[in-house]
This record gives sequence, structure tokens and C-alpha cells, in this order.
Amino acid sequence: MVEIQKKSAFLSALVSQQKRDKNKKYRPLYFTEWVPDEDGVLIYNNFTKQLILLTNDEFSALKDSNYAEPSELVEFLIQNYFLVPDDHNDIALVDQTVFLFRQLPRKKEIYNYTIFTTTACNARCFYCFEAGAPVYTMDEKTANDVADFILKNHGDHKVSFRWFGGEPLCNWRAIDIICARLREKGVKYQSDIVTNAYLFDKEMVQRAKKDWRLYAAQITLDGCRDTYNRVKNYKNGDMNAFDRVCDNIEELLKNGIATDIRLNIDNHNEDELFALVDYLNHRFGKYEKGKKFRVHAHPLYENTGYVKTVHDDMERQALTEKFISLSEHLQKIGLYPRGELGKEVKFQHCLADDDKGIMISPQGNLGRCEHHVNDGFFASIYNFTENKPWNKYYKPIEKCKTCMAYPSCIRPTICSPENNECFDYMQYIRFHNIRTAMRNCYEDFLKNQGDMS
Repeated sequence: MVEIQKKSAFLSALVSQQKRDKNKKYRPLYFTEWVPDEDGVLIYNNFTKQLILLTNDEFSALKDSNYAEPSELVEFLIQNYFLVPDDHNDIALVDQTVFLFRQLPRKKEIYNYTIFTTTACNARCFYCFEAGAPVYTMDEKTANDVADFILKNHGDHKVSFRWFGGEPLCNWRAIDIICARLREKGVKYQSDIVTNAYLFDKEMVQRAKKDWRLYAAQITLDGCRDTYNRVKNYKNGDMNAFDRVCDNIEELLKNGIATDIRLNIDNHNEDELFALVDYLNHRFGKYEKGKKFRVHAHPLYENTGYVKTVHDDMERQALTEKFISLSEHLQKIGLYPRGELGKEVKFQHCLADDDKGIMISPQGNLGRCEHHVNDGFFASIYNFTENKPWNKYYKPIEKCKTCMAYPSCIRPTICSPENNECFDYMQYIRFHNIRTAMRNCYEDFLKNQGDMS
């Protein structure tokens, strides 16, 4: 047996080793994944985050004895929760651990901010989750007040901004104001942006790097030139929008700003995204691909936008296969970073249940989620007393009880009702990502071993 990745240090301090009960039979924890490899069998514990390799002989002996043969290996597997008693409540083990973590005292500083400069947008994507929402734009006074709020609440931490919209560059002046105030006070900060990048130009990119301290941008491309222009449907009718955005991507990369291209995949563009990837690889692959320049695919959300999209099971399965195929192609050519295995227990889903972060609307309202910019506010920058992270979660469904992905699958009820479902394609994608990451972790381990010899 070889330990490839140690278990979470935090979990080791929180959960004691399991002791063997000689009167009970044992089975694998439901939240472990066993993957055959040419060197043996890789076993990942998604609860403890520990990865080990058993030789084929060790694995065969373990299976033949039905996990009952006393040995150092069996003791190790029991102590580290790879094996548990037949009557063990696996889901309770995870839930109790997460509950204990959430009871730990927290500092009150807030230093991760998602800020909507505006809900206005220069594009009209048919799938936009903000479709039909009222348009608000942050004025100069509110921007200054937002800066004051941050100065009062960030503690001594470096502040991280995510500029969001609408299209945040439709009101870039609010970004200027907030960043200028923090610089005046000597506060360290950095920012990233979710943008369509159409409104960037050479001067703005340079200002973003210098004044906004922009280190990363996420930009969505919906297809090659004609599809992109049709889907984005820019309000000025620019039919050269694709070329302009690609030029701006190049400008960002030239200035050392990491650029992550998101490919929204659905049945309107699934057949041309491979061609788009080839174009992106040819044009931008020289900019440290996989690091400074990255591309990832994402299935479109259902039940959002001006035109609601709902798929049946067969359509979801077909789309999942295309998504997996595209993702594997991106990894093969180096545009998407190799999947990494989780090393620490996941206790939060996102900004919504993270007490270090908060969302600020254009009017100065405080919320938990950028997908709820028109509702779900709990305070404003003018009447703030306490940052209360979202602490309501969907209860486990029957499928959760034996699902390997459960410890890393946290579902706040603030999300859409569909988040309480677990379609087969969702589970398939999660399993695929974990198995791929297991193999990648083992490859890195072998490489490091070779470098040390």
C-alpha cells in the first residue's frame, strides 16, 4: 500500500481515528472511489481526501476475505474510514462533521466582494439568467459609499473583488471610484471580472491592470463568428463583435491578465465548439495555455433566459457525452488545467454560505448570490449589522446515501429548485471529474518520485 495524498489536516484534527469492532463486518465507505490502474487499484476517500494505491495482490486478498482478514492493511483502512461497519451511517458521519465545522467561532471580517456595477448589458443572450430584470446602475455616491463599507469591514485582509453585471464594463467608472478609494487608504486589493469583453480597448486594459489590479477575466464565447454574433445579439448590431472580442482577449493576455474562456454548450452550438477550440488554440495557445489562457466548457442552465430550455433524459445524456468529449479534448491539448483532487473538506458551496464574502447590488443592497441580484437581500451598506451567510440546505435525497460525490456536493436552498434534483448526467460528470483527478494525482506523485530519485 502506498499513500499518494494525505488526508485533510483539518479533518484529522476534528475527527478521531476509527477503531475496529471485532464483532462487526466491514464494507467500503460509500464515499470512496476505487479505480483500477495498471499498477494496482487507486482508492480515494472523498470524505477524508486521502488517496492510496493498493497492489493487485493486496486488493485481491482484501476482496477475497470480504474485508475480514486481520492485517495491518485492514487496520489502516478502518482507522482512516476507507472501511466502515455494515450498519454504519455514512451520511451522518459527513453531516455531523460539517455541522461541527459550522459551529466554530468565526472572525467578522469580509474581504471577498462580488460587486454589480450595473444590471445593464450591451448584449442580449437568449439564455441570460437575468432576462427581464430591472436595470439599475451604481452612481458615484453609491460607489463611494461601497468603498466606505469595504474600508470598515475588511479587517487587515487583502480585499478580493469580482466585478459582475449585467456587463460590468457598462459602468466601469464605479470600478475606478472604488479602487481609487482603496488605494488612497493604502489597502491591498486585487480583482477579477466576468465580462463579455466587448467594451475593452487597449487603454482600458492597461488601466484595469494598473488601477483595478485586474489579474483574471472570465469571458463567454458561444460559438464561432456567426453563432457568437447571433447569440450575443449586441444592441448596436455589430456583426464584427466576435473579431473585436478576440482582439480584446489578446490585449488582456499581452498585459499578463489571465483569461478563462467559458464555452456554454447546448444543442444550438454543440457541433461547432471543437472548431472554436481549434481556433482559440491556434491564436492564443502561445500565452501559457492552461495557466494564463484557459478554456473550459459548461452545460447551459435549464429554465433560464428569454427562451426557457428544458431537456428530456435522452437529450441530457447526449449533451453530457458531448460535454465530456469536449472537456477531454481541452485537457488533451492543454487548454484546460488538469483536474486536481480535492485536498480539504468542503464546507461551503459558494459566496452564498461563505461568511468571508458578500454580494453588493448597484443600489448598495447586500445579498448572498449573484444569481439573486433582485431578491434575497438581507441588509444594505447603510443598515448593516451582521454578515449572516446562507445556512439553509436541501436535505439529502435517497440517491445521496450511497453517492461517492456526496461529501463535496453542497446544495443551498437559495439555488433553483432543480438543485434539489440529481439528474444522472450531473452524477456522471461529478464521477468522471473525480476519477480523472485521481489518475492525475497519481501521475504527479510518480513524476515527483522520479524527480527525487
